[in-house]
Amino acid sequence: MDKKYRITESACRLMIFSQALVINATPLLFVIFQNFFKITTFQLTSLVLLMFIAQLLIDGFSAPFIDKIGYKNSGILASALTFIGLILLSVCPIIMEKTYLALVIATIFMALGAGFLEVVVSPLSNSIPSSDKNSGMCLLHSFYCWGHLFIILFTTLFLVIFQKTLWYVIPLICATIPLLCIILLFLSKVDEKREQVIHTKSEKLFGNKLFIALLFMMISSGGLEQAVAQWSSFFAEAGLGVTPEVGNVIGPAVFALFMGITRLYFGLKGEKFNPSKTVFYCGIGCALSLAVIVFAPHPIVSLIGCGLIGLFTGPLWPTVLTIASQSFPKAGTRLFASISLFGDLGCIVGPALVGGATSIVEKTSLLMPFTDNALESGLKLGLLLCLLLAITLILLTSYVVKKQKTQKFEN
Repeated sequence: MDKKYRITESACRLMIFSQALVINATPLLFVIFQNFFKITTFQLTSLVLLMFIAQLLIDGFSAPFIDKIGYKNSGILASALTFIGLILLSVCPIIMEKTYLALVIATIFMALGAGFLEVVVSPLSNSIPSSDKNSGMCLLHSFYCWGHLFIILFTTLFLVIFQKTLWYVIPLICATIPLLCIILLFLSKVDEKREQVIHTKSEKLFGNKLFIALLFMMISSGGLEQAVAQWSSFFAEAGLGVTPEVGNVIGPAVFALFMGITRLYFGLKGEKFNPSKTVFYCGIGCALSLAVIVFAPHPIVSLIGCGLIGLFTGPLWPTVLTIASQSFPKAGTRLFASISLFGDLGCIVGPALVGGATSIVEKTSLLMPFTDNALESGLKLGLLLCLLLAITLILLTSYVVKKQKTQKFEN
């Protein structure tokens, strides 16, 4: 591989890493924002919602813009927005009188950066000459897991070792990552393929049953991943009675570690596996892991189930992307934007199922078939509902396997 293509590859991996930083950094600082700046729980929740809405808007409308300015310039723009967002997160709450407005401004920049990264990094990586796209995609997305794991451990250790009043140093240090991405992108080589590819029209894509099935597979993939990622810390606290700091380490950190391990494995050995069958068996593994989480007789066994589901959700997102790019080779950026949009919708659906079930059980004390602890029982009920996502994924993948044998999408 050309040396400059290797620089491009490194830039893509660091961009995915930085995406994990901006998406997960703010929630880890929520307690500090509440204590120091008197930010309400509703305001903090609105920041998470704002992050998702901005990403969804970018997913939905950025494809023509990215095609116009190119992958390389889009990557630089995304990294610049991410860099600015992290700097603003560090500085604005301190210098601005209206702290909530400061956090909103920082969140908007970070969300725009994360949204552009979501859309541009996969096609940019896919444009790098390689004989095995599935391995490359899994290895690329493993860096999201390493970024997620890094920000959890780094933030937790920093706040334990140093004074919490120095919290603003955390986003400043994180901002060096997107800055490095910009430098690498300037040195990189990118084959935009503007003249060689005539992109498939959106109407033709969304009129294809195989493409629709892949979109709903992404909803299931994103939902399964984020349902456990966002609630595992609370699950650890409710089941084991540990502190939030410990809950972060044995909850989402372990989940991210297991996801990263399996994505790394498929990144190194992916050429030996059929992408569609991989998703099918991972769907079965997710269903079994959810059963362990929900029905295990002891909280520690349930937490082991949280780790196991990390192993099985790991390959889903990048492998579905690979199936889509192989099935629709002329769809271009539009395909990756659409797939990312539905994946992010899943990232809302999964946690909403768990959060909604937990809220109902806590408020009504109804539907408590698992334990006498309303929080723990609600979480288990919500995760049991996520079994529907796993079943949907299994059924749709079976359909895709059959459809791929008879259909190849063309312009």
